[in-house]
Amino acid sequence: MLTALILSIPSFAAGGVDSDNDGLPDLVEQYATFTDPQKADTDEDGLLDGEWDERREFTYTVRVELELLSPIDVAQMNTRQQHARLLDTRAHTVVVEVITYPLNTWHLHDAALPLSEAPDHFHSPSTTMNYDAAMQAEILRATGLDLATISDREAVQRVSSWVMNPVEFPNKAPFFAYAVDFENGSPTVRDGFMPLFLNDNDPVPAAELPDYVASGSLGRTMFTERARGSCTPSHILIGTTLRAVGVPTRMVLAVPALDPNDRRQRKLVAGLDHEWMRATLEQGLLGLRGWIGHTMNEVQVGGQWMWLNYDNVGQRNADPGMMGLMIQVATMDDWADNQFAQTWGQRVIDAESGRLEPALTSVNQYRAVHLSDEMGPHTDPERLWVPPAPPTPSKLARGKAHVNTVFWAHDRTEDWWPAEAIRAQVPEHTIVLAVSDSRLRCQL
Repeated sequence: MLTALILSIPSFAAGGVDSDNDGLPDLVEQYATFTDPQKADTDEDGLLDGEWDERREFTYTVRVELELLSPIDVAQMNTRQQHARLLDTRAHTVVVEVITYPLNTWHLHDAALPLSEAPDHFHSPSTTMNYDAAMQAEILRATGLDLATISDREAVQRVSSWVMNPVEFPNKAPFFAYAVDFENGSPTVRDGFMPLFLNDNDPVPAAELPDYVASGSLGRTMFTERARGSCTPSHILIGTTLRAVGVPTRMVLAVPALDPNDRRQRKLVAGLDHEWMRATLEQGLLGLRGWIGHTMNEVQVGGQWMWLNYDNVGQRNADPGMMGLMIQVATMDDWADNQFAQTWGQRVIDAESGRLEPALTSVNQYRAVHLSDEMGPHTDPERLWVPPAPPTPSKLARGKAHVNTVFWAHDRTEDWWPAEAIRAQVPEHTIVLAVSDSRLRCQL
């Protein structure tokens, strides 16, 4: 008899059709778990394929237990590249178990997507993605798009590439996404966050603050000023332009599989069996320190929601150039819908005074409790994505970076450097090199 204790995957994750009623959508079975979408119990062991452990039987997976600062909606963490379930709820955090599918073959599905008209949701103007008719007309004129003759994917590629052109849109928009509230429908600096803007080094005049905040929070303002910034403002801008041409777009927030500031968590990587995954994490975490997270867009192409990382349509969760292994922790119709300023943003302010509650392991809003991998007993290697050769230490050492600043870790006072929190974690005579790394377009 088949057991029926199934953790269902929300339909937004990857198509809702489940032909065999095993709790896994057909497309997830075809491109991620590699179970049979027409057979509820692929290995005939009496357990449905949708059971939590059963979905790992036919593929390679990485299992992560993360403690995350609230608010977190675990349902939003179920995507086409990962599944999640709640393990524990604590005073200020939740503990979530995440199963990721690094060797998924979604790219095969995405490459074959047919021409299709965009659905009629997720492409209307919103609080931060606030395009108007004039902006829409200018985008179509500048990009030369003929929406009647191209696919959703081509529209996404052309528009995002245009916005990411540093000549068209220089990188100059400010970053303060976690310091801003949208309670009245417009961006305002959250109480207690004013020191981020009125610091002694480069203060923003009070009279100019509303316009300054809008220049990093509202897509139409960035478009008009021809400016983009780090990950969050850039993807607000990209999302605004894509919605303007009819592509359904929303925002997602991802974090690394572990806190790179904690040596104990970094040591977990050595316990992974898969050489490529181990090397990918080591390279992805190389040089990452401080507050690390990444905002992206999620676009609906051919009826499928997929990550858009700047101009990379279908960004993979495992990528040596993007934190090694990214875990999606939130999905938002609009950045204004997030509640992170109240907790995640406040943590940055608290770090300056050394009052981190809960402690976790650093200024970051997460920590890895467990990290392991597994090759399912029924895995057919021919069905897995074949990754490139794993990077070697010598290749890692040859990466190019521009050193912007050199300073003592305990002496720096700029708002982006949590000096008080750092004092408790590193020796006094520690030298820090602040660099621009060509692998990471999102500098945090």
